[in-house]
Amino acid sequence: MWRRPNQVDLFFSTLTRRLLRRGQFASRDELAAAIDTFVLAYDEHDAKPHRLDL
Repeated sequence: MWRRPNQVDLFFSTLTRRLLRRGQFASRDELAAAIDTFVLAYDEHDAKPHRLDL
């Protein structure tokens, strides 16, 4: 059964495609810093409120 992706699914898909798939991180701290930077930039530029179509 098909379901629409929710906001969490969409966010983690975007994180994976834009950062994690091509990223090379020397340490866990470097990965965490890259994710923090990504989240802040995503919130400022790309995040859009979810629209419910009922």
